[in-house]
Amino acid sequence: KDSVLSAEMKRFVSGRISSNGHFLAFLSASGKIRRLILLDLITDTESILATSVCENKPSYIEKLSFAFSPDSKSIFIAYKGHIHRINVESGKNQIIPFTANVHVDMARLNYHTFPVSQDVFRVRYTRSANASPGGKHLVFSALDKIYMMDLPNSEPHVLAAQPINQFQPVFSPDGRW
Repeated sequence: KDSVLSAEMKRFVSGRISSNGHFLAFLSASGKIRRLILLDLITDTESILATSVCENKPSYIEKLSFAFSPDSKSIFIAYKGHIHRINVESGKNQIIPFTANVHVDMARLNYHTFPVSQDVFRVRYTRSANASPGGKHLVFSALDKIYMMDLPNSEPHVLAAQPINQFQPVFSPDGRW
């Protein structure tokens, strides 16, 4: 059956079809809102089963997993520190109690403190060095910034002062930018 899907389906991240083929459950991502949506493939109706399933780390939604029960009557999903059983017909969300006695052998925690000077210092590790096509300039990444220098012996300088980290510089094939 052709289905007219809402705007939620346009924000589809990952989904599962129930074993009886009656439902499609999927995660929807829009801005900071992460929802578990249920689409009834027979009646073409849609309902929100859970909102804010991934608040703290929105990028985790791609890793968030859920599954239908074998009888297709419930969905199991873990979020906000609990395992949830959500009834697909009523939408009732039941937290499944879970405890685990765990014994972990751990070594003594090792803390190191290093004095950090605000003075000039010598960088000993650079990444992604690339020479310009004519061989007159070198760009590289160090300390989360992109530096450029004239070859063979000039001092490197920050290419663009930006508040964000900068990585993997490369020259255009003609060397102009």
